[in-house]
Amino acid sequence: MHCNEMNGPAEAGGTEFTHLAFSDESQHNTGRYRSIATVSIPASFYPAANSHLAAVLSKCGIRELKWEKLRTARERFAALAFVNWAVSSAAASMLQLDVLLWDVEDRRHKIKGRDDNSNLQRMYYHLFKHVLHKWPREKSWGVYPDEQSSINWKQLYGFTHRYGVRDILTGRRIGFSSEYINWLPCAFEQMWLFPGERPKVSGSHQERWNVVTAFLRLCNAHGLNVHFHESKGLRSLSKFEPINFWWYEPQHKDDKAPVRARRRRSTKREAS
Repeated sequence: MHCNEMNGPAEAGGTEFTHLAFSDESQHNTGRYRSIATVSIPASFYPAANSHLAAVLSKCGIRELKWEKLRTARERFAALAFVNWAVSSAAASMLQLDVLLWDVEDRRHKIKGRDDNSNLQRMYYHLFKHVLHKWPREKSWGVYPDEQSSINWKQLYGFTHRYGVRDILTGRRIGFSSEYINWLPCAFEQMWLFPGERPKVSGSHQERWNVVTAFLRLCNAHGLNVHFHESKGLRSLSKFEPINFWWYEPQHKDDKAPVRARRRRSTKREAS
């Protein structure tokens, strides 16, 4: 059973990985629309990728880059450099970025007693399974999720091991820094939620909008089929695109979100 704290970006527990996946779910439990995101790359690409992104932050004079804190031109320059690198890498088949989205008001989720934690785990399964199938088979994967305590990572490992997952490593304390390559799934996960109309206010909304529009221009220039829907944000024409904003739809009529187990009420006799 492999489900460990991180030992390094390319190996853990003596297992050498060929590919790495980094995930974030900062939008999984708020609002009507929920999401999780994953960036996946060959392990051999990791050192150069992380070094490049670290150099971007150093050149811009900032220590970390967070989408919700993107308010100034300096942060925008760093974000644009990150986005430019991600799109170029995806176009060169060195990176896959997948954002899975769901609507808690649809027929799958709008049910009494919905268990959001169990549903998040199922969504992770769907996302990981899809991501692993986008890359060539016979790969050995190290998966680095956000440290989400509501997920049973050992169980999820059991479901995904058959698809090439060799380790799910939680903790994020050694091997890479959350402000480098891990910024990408977090940023793209939140980017899709940007309102459909260009904001007429200054400050953080304007800076973020500048990043979104630049991202769309870059995707178009590289032939990546990503577009912006005024009511639902960023979308991809196919979930097999290198950069994929994938809206989850029920797979069949019985595809329902899990519900919380009912607690058995104690009777007076049992209490005595």
